[in-house]
Amino acid sequence: MTENSFITSHDDQHAIVIPIEREALGGFIGNLLGRPQTIENAISGNFDLGREHIENIFHLVDQRIRQQNRGTLIQFTVTVVYADDSSVLLNSLEDFINYREVRPQISVSADLSWTYLIQFEDKPIPEKQVIELSILTEGIRPTDPIAIFLRPRLRKARSNFIIRIQHTARSWGVDVEHLLMGQIKSWIHNEPWTKRIFYQNSGWVAIFFMLLLWGLGCWGTYEVTEHLLNAVRETVDAAKALSTEQKLDRLIEFTINSPIEKIRAYKVTGYMGSLFIGTFLGIIIGTLADNPPQNYLVLSEESKKARTESLKERTRNWTYFVLSGITATIAGVLSRYIFSLIFGE
Repeated sequence: MTENSFITSHDDQHAIVIPIEREALGGFIGNLLGRPQTIENAISGNFDLGREHIENIFHLVDQRIRQQNRGTLIQFTVTVVYADDSSVLLNSLEDFINYREVRPQISVSADLSWTYLIQFEDKPIPEKQVIELSILTEGIRPTDPIAIFLRPRLRKARSNFIIRIQHTARSWGVDVEHLLMGQIKSWIHNEPWTKRIFYQNSGWVAIFFMLLLWGLGCWGTYEVTEHLLNAVRETVDAAKALSTEQKLDRLIEFTINSPIEKIRAYKVTGYMGSLFIGTFLGIIIGTLADNPPQNYLVLSEESKKARTESLKERTRNWTYFVLSGITATIAGVLSRYIFSLIFGE
């Protein structure tokens, strides 16, 4: 054994010998342990992913690295986290493909990690590179007020995809980052603006319908009570042509029936009822409008069932939202006739 060889492992029958100069030994061990720089990036968006997407992105990264560099995959792991905060660590792509969760648990996130030894053209020895990708179904919504004020701190918390690359070659790290970002963007799907405008502004939708229904209700109340007041005025004007005895009878009848007081009661009831009904229906419609798309990471049978039920529920909520908005608007427009029936015009 030469003095420039380094024995890394041996027993009575076998030994592993790495031919390396003593002067380079420290750098070799240092590069294996890693002294990398780190690139981090995060992106949010709606997605619907399954087992095949993770398999595809593994091959995408692995093929790119093998085509451009002399690289060896040391380890690939997938950590799947479930809704009950339990997790499972899978130590190879084959393990991940073959694994089937037997518990009735919904997968909510996955952490992917590639570890490579790469021989760069301008480096004398291989160096360790680590690529990490986290996929999260849950996150803080970008429109939340707290996220607006604390955006730098919460950017990762509300992101659905987090990339972390530990590298010793900047250009290589940037290339891998662009590769991952391109693939992630192809996973993200955007809702039509006709839906997006409602669930992103569900609070304003509720306020709009509150004001609309209250305004239409008040308009209907005003129209009906003014009509009743005009009828009273016409009765009073007609009484001027009557005899004194008839006027006295009309006065007694007017005092007993108190039509003015009834009209005032109708007006208060109509205004308060419009306010209550408008607020109640506005809240319901706003709640139905708050129907954003969900993110799905289908890595178990229970996740598949939950995805199917969630999509059905979302379609049902959109149907209820449209029907309730149309019905409430029509009812508001017809409020004059509704109040006429209630007040017995």
